[in-house]
Amino acid sequence: MRRAGFPDSPGRGSGGAVHRVSDGAVQVDRPDGSHRVLEYLHAREFFDGVLGGGVRSPNVLSAGKCELVKLNRTDLKRASRVR
Repeated sequence: MRRAGFPDSPGRGSGGAVHRVSDGAVQVDRPDGSHRVLEYLHAREFFDGVLGGGVRSPNVLSAGKCELVKLNRTDLKRASRVR
C-alpha cells in the first residue's frame, strides 16, 4: 500500500482526514492550475491532508468510476481502540 501525503490549504482540503481509494483510480494534479498530472492513485492506496507543511493542496480528481472511503480523526481513534 502506498501513501501520498498532501498538505491542506487554510479553509480548504480534507481537514486531516484520510481518503482511501476502494475502487477505481484518482488523478492528482498540480495545485497551480496547470493540470499537470503528478500521479495516479489506485485501489488500496490512500491520501491525506496531514503530511507536508505547504499551503497549497493538489487537486484530486476521479479518473473514471471510483469509490473513496473517508476516515476522519474520530474514526481513526475509534479504530485504534478496537485492537
